[in-house]
Amino acid sequence: MTMLLVGAGGHGRVVVEIATRLGLRLAAYVDRNAADWLDVPRYADEPQALSAYPEAGLALGMGGVTPQALKRRLSLFSASWSAGRDWPALIHPDASVTADAVAGEGTQVMAMARLQPGARVGRGVIVNTGAIIEHGAVLGDGCHIAPGAIILGDCVIGSCAMIGAGAVVLPGARVPDGALVKAGERFLR
Repeated sequence: MTMLLVGAGGHGRVVVEIATRLGLRLAAYVDRNAADWLDVPRYADEPQALSAYPEAGLALGMGGVTPQALKRRLSLFSASWSAGRDWPALIHPDASVTADAVAGEGTQVMAMARLQPGARVGRGVIVNTGAIIEHGAVLGDGCHIAPGAIILGDCVIGSCAMIGAGAVVLPGARVPDGALVKAGERFLR
């Protein structure tokens, strides 16, 4: 499969590494700024890139560490230029995903992350390096689970919520849509 990368910042580097490890071919990227680490064509806007590569799937190369940025990121999945395009889930070969865990459209699971039995991950979610999503946890669309964060059993993480690095969401907790759980925090509500 051929891919177009939308956004080519630091997060994009990780996404390209995953795609490459999965045997996907990066055809071009869309970003206002040139990325000197990429050797494929750059486009300043999505419609132009999409017309040049009509069969390419899409991957978001932009991250987000605030609920507002995550909402903007998630909105790209329903932008008019993306209609009918494939946003495959990208799961790093060094991640651990059980057979009955579900990763939604455009979700990105980084190296050493774990999705345990019954985990349900929505669209456009980032499960970052070394994060653990335990049994029965549900992650809403567009949320970001930062490196080393742990979501324990039967938790529900709201849409576009940001769970900071090393945070622990305790069993059965409900994190509201657009919430921020700070790095290192323990959360139970």
